[in-house]
Amino acid sequence: MIYACIMDYGDRAEIQRVRPKHQAYMFKLIGEGKVISAGSLLQPDDGGLFLYEAPSLEAAQQMVEDDPYVLEGCITQHRLREYEIHGANAALLRKTG
Repeated sequence: MIYACIMDYGDRAEIQRVRPKHQAYMFKLIGEGKVISAGSLLQPDDGGLFLYEAPSLEAAQQMVEDDPYVLEGCITQHRLREYEIHGANAALLRKTG
């Protein structure tokens, strides 16, 4: 199943400090086939959007809880929901930042 998570950032200085650990964690999960897409919401840069591949909501929630942003208190809130894809264009899914 796919789960979408929107995270709202807290203190910007803390986000910048923890970002390298968060990115390393996300790229590890991408390499393991557990994250489909991960990135920042821009203008303003005040949150992130993540698509997890997990067998259950609880497993997806555990990946969120293990994120350095969450572990180090950088996130003010997050919303995690099961996500159903009705269509996709893989050619448009690329790294932009």
